[in-house]
Amino acid sequence: MDMETCAGCGTTLAPTWKFCVRCGLAVPEVQVPGAIRPDAPVYASHRTRNRALLIGGIGIFLIGIALLVVAFVMFTSSSH
Repeated sequence: MDMETCAGCGTTLAPTWKFCVRCGLAVPEVQVPGAIRPDAPVYASHRTRNRALLIGGIGIFLIGIALLVVAFVMFTSSSH
């Protein structure tokens, strides 16, 4: 396997280095043709997260309203 050298100072670089130890220049990621690489992580978009929070908030609001109605009905029926 060929040893890479730093484009800035010519120092021999180890395959695991992300920066040159001599000049600090960032080492570009080596692309091996045909290598298997994991896919980039998939994150939920902000829109999806916001929609889920909105639906959850509406659900909690409706449960609160239902509890108030039940409490009102119980209060008015016990006063008779």
